[in-house]
Amino acid sequence: MGADAYGYYQKALIAEKNQKIDDAILYTQSALNLASNDALLHTKLAGLYQQKGDWEKALREYKSALSSNPNDAFVYISIGNILQQHSDYNGALNAYNQAMRLSEDYKYNYLNIATVKRLQGKYDEAVDYYRKFLMYYPSHTEARESLAIIYSHQNKPLLAKEQYEYIYNTAPSSFKSYSGYGKTLLDTNNVDRAIEILKTAIESNPNDAQTHGSLAMAYARKQDVVNAEKEFQTALTLAPDADSIRYNYASFLVTQNKWDKAKENYNICLANNPKNINLLYDLGMVYQKQNDHAKAIENFEKALLQQPDNDEIKKQLAKSYHLNSQYQEALNIYLALLPKDPKNPKLLYNTALAYHSLQNYPEAIKYYSESLATEQSDQTKNDLVQAYVSYGNEFADKEDFKSAIKQYKSAVALNENDFYANSGLANAYYNLGMKDEAISSYEKAIAIEPTNKQIYTEYGETLSKFNMTDEAEGAFRKAVELDSTNTGGYIGLGDNFVSQKLYDKALVEYQKALDITPEDPIILIKMGNVYKDKDNSEKAIELYQKAIDSDPDNTDAMFNIGSVLIEQEKLAEAKTYYQKIVDIKPDFDYTYYALGIIEEKEKNYPKAIEYYQKFISSTKDKDKHNSVSKKIEELEKTIKSQELSKQQEQTQTKPEEQQKVTVPDTKKNIEEPIHEELSTPPSTTEFLE
Repeated sequence: MGADAYGYYQKALIAEKNQKIDDAILYTQSALNLASNDALLHTKLAGLYQQKGDWEKALREYKSALSSNPNDAFVYISIGNILQQHSDYNGALNAYNQAMRLSEDYKYNYLNIATVKRLQGKYDEAVDYYRKFLMYYPSHTEARESLAIIYSHQNKPLLAKEQYEYIYNTAPSSFKSYSGYGKTLLDTNNVDRAIEILKTAIESNPNDAQTHGSLAMAYARKQDVVNAEKEFQTALTLAPDADSIRYNYASFLVTQNKWDKAKENYNICLANNPKNINLLYDLGMVYQKQNDHAKAIENFEKALLQQPDNDEIKKQLAKSYHLNSQYQEALNIYLALLPKDPKNPKLLYNTALAYHSLQNYPEAIKYYSESLATEQSDQTKNDLVQAYVSYGNEFADKEDFKSAIKQYKSAVALNENDFYANSGLANAYYNLGMKDEAISSYEKAIAIEPTNKQIYTEYGETLSKFNMTDEAEGAFRKAVELDSTNTGGYIGLGDNFVSQKLYDKALVEYQKALDITPEDPIILIKMGNVYKDKDNSEKAIELYQKAIDSDPDNTDAMFNIGSVLIEQEKLAEAKTYYQKIVDIKPDFDYTYYALGIIEEKEKNYPKAIEYYQKFISSTKDKDKHNSVSKKIEELEKTIKSQELSKQQEQTQTKPEEQQKVTVPDTKKNIEEPIHEELSTPPSTTEFLE
């Protein structure tokens, strides 16, 4: 802004200081008349309007400020505050998110977002943001109170209690402090006697800072937080430069989870002793407890520079790397430490844990096993079981179920009551079609966790697959008995009834699931499939369309509408749906199969062949691949036959002036081969499972 505008701006500041807001507004407007694009002036005017309660004008000015400076995160925060106060939570959230994108370092914005999420009733998301905020501001009372309220609302009393206790922690009744003799008693753990003596000493010399410091430590040993804090403060008032007292005070604050005050005092000591290993190490531990792992790593690395051979620092540095998801860096340290202490069970365990986090399950299993061979540990054994299970899951994801079974069995050998190992076995057996083994494993898993609704649902699916429909119904009924909102159980019941062609019963169960999640496209598609099987095409299409309304990119619903339209010989409409599928999901192989059918019905054989070839190049359905390949051959013969017939027709037709020659009638010998049309595309229920 120019000099004149700046003059008005200064007058506005003075007027604001003197609580003359109207005058301040006039001065700021005068400045803006001279510097209309100045973001600072628009921001100041917006703030003045806020003080007047004219939030609409304030918003207008903030937006004008953004026109001049679109990257000002704090203007977005101011806009968010106004919108939040006026219950425009979506607008406020958009503003806060924009501020977060512009200034990721401004962690206080987590609190703004958390508050809006809470006001919107999105409690899980609010909890996430409150916890992010508290990582940086762990002593913020209002945030912890809000978090406690949400936990109470979510019926999580233990978590709520934890937050309230942190805020309102009370200490034992007061005691007074000790003398030099008391310090000796304290060093020998005669805490009660030490307190008595130190108190007597202070009566005779109340200005002895070291005695107050010793008494503070005694109270800390007794967990008398109030008196410990009091004595530390007295000691530091008497001797603010006494680093030994301040160091003990910082260590005391750590025990009270007062992380920020602890860091403040450690840093005061560190300013006087920047290379002190104990200070750097302890400060790193505080950051580690706060989950500020980057800062923890920074301090541990500084400590390690002072003492490169200190294995304890290396272990904590490795731990912070691990907690910061820098698993490879952690692993490098563990592997460097192992040759010095190859039988250390904790070191072997941590090495396994790093490999586990890196999803290198074979190495994790190796080191867990070595740790267990050195020292029996329930934790290590449990983690080894989980490594086997995870390794089994990895094989299962690749559909290598035989290898998966091997890993699950290793887990069961260590803990026959591990739920995930038994349920993993059940799933693998199921996929291999091993009926008895699958059922047996599911029954074991159910015996371990009889209230697990998901396992009953999976068990029901297995029983249904093996045509044990009555038993499957019982399993699904148990799943919904455990949780009446378990849509998977109702869907399983519906699928089970469909397999028996009990369509009306299936619709009843699907409807129960739909009542819980009214816009679930999977349920809508399944209900549509039932109506399709009941020859009620219009109702089927209506439900498929609802699925698309809920999920505009739902290719399964589009495919099924196309399938119904083909049956109704509405080929042009069907083709429209299939073309949409190609645009959304070009690797949906059966779409090309369906388009091939349509083109074949329309006798556009070259185009039909093109689609069929796309289908066979991508499908994993071997039987359908073979049948469509034969169909392509038949269509190619048909095309050649048509071309030959056309050529012969042209040969027979001569100009009138030419001499007519008798030509054999070859048309009667060249008939279009009769070919069996392929069925309409299958219902996509199978794709949704």
